[in-house]
Amino acid sequence: MRPMTTLTTICLLLTFWSVVMTVILLSNNGPEQDERARRYLVDMEVRIDAFDTRNRQHLDELHQEIKQLKAVLLNHTNQNEIKTNQHPPVQVDIKPIDSEVEETDKDLNKESTIHVDVAALHHESSTIVPGPAVVINSTFNNDEPIAILLIACNREIVSRAIDSLLKYRPSEDLFPIIVSQDCIHEGTSNVIDSYGDKISHIKQPDQSEFPLKGKERKMKGYYKIARHYKWALGQVFDVYGYNYAIVVEDDLEVAPDFYSYFQATRPLLATDKKLWCVSAWNDNGKEVFIDTDDIGKLYRTDFFPGLGWMLTVNL
Repeated sequence: MRPMTTLTTICLLLTFWSVVMTVILLSNNGPEQDERARRYLVDMEVRIDAFDTRNRQHLDELHQEIKQLKAVLLNHTNQNEIKTNQHPPVQVDIKPIDSEVEETDKDLNKESTIHVDVAALHHESSTIVPGPAVVINSTFNNDEPIAILLIACNREIVSRAIDSLLKYRPSEDLFPIIVSQDCIHEGTSNVIDSYGDKISHIKQPDQSEFPLKGKERKMKGYYKIARHYKWALGQVFDVYGYNYAIVVEDDLEVAPDFYSYFQATRPLLATDKKLWCVSAWNDNGKEVFIDTDDIGKLYRTDFFPGLGWMLTVNL
């Protein structure tokens, strides 16, 4: 069916382009513009007819193949119905799904300290992580702390990010929050300090300027951000001694399932050495691009999404 898909796509693109050009042409009122629009539509119609003629033979062949496949499928279905009628009905003992889930949870609690549904991760590994199945050790300790590293600078609205992190945080011990501040900005520092011992506040000490020349001077901000990230991650892993960190920025507000999402995916990150990080952000996360019927589906990508991502000390 790929030729049919390609053909349909091309026709849709041609139609879409003709509509766009017509709107552009008609947006300029006047007899000359109307005549140009009319000529353009006639020309586009001729092109589509020619395209359709060239591919009519191929379309007819596809229709014949579809008819043959339908006939084979119908014959196979009829044979199965005949075989089924020759045997007595089989009694099947069906358990409610809820009871099976409860029994599975009981077994997991006995054999594992993990707080995510390991059985579900095993079962869904081929869909959650496309490619080779990832085997997760059921004794994986998912109670190890995951540091939340909040990158801040000179925006006092950092309070909104901190408020959302504190609002949904299930455990202070499991998810310690470290706010790392670059820049020397007293207002932002006061906001961060107002949270007291609910969070940790660290400040990037090196505020020196980079000796950049020419066009590189436009990149000064990126140099400073990179320096801040390197220092802050060093504090989390080398000074505080955490093995996992989730990096967020001062203009983000997390969702209610922020913590459960990262706690559930941490075993994948720890087990699959091909994963560099786990991100809660999807640049293509619009309804038309995702499977809304499968809220547990995750996608691999070779593009670094950032904006709320978890990494390990080994990276």
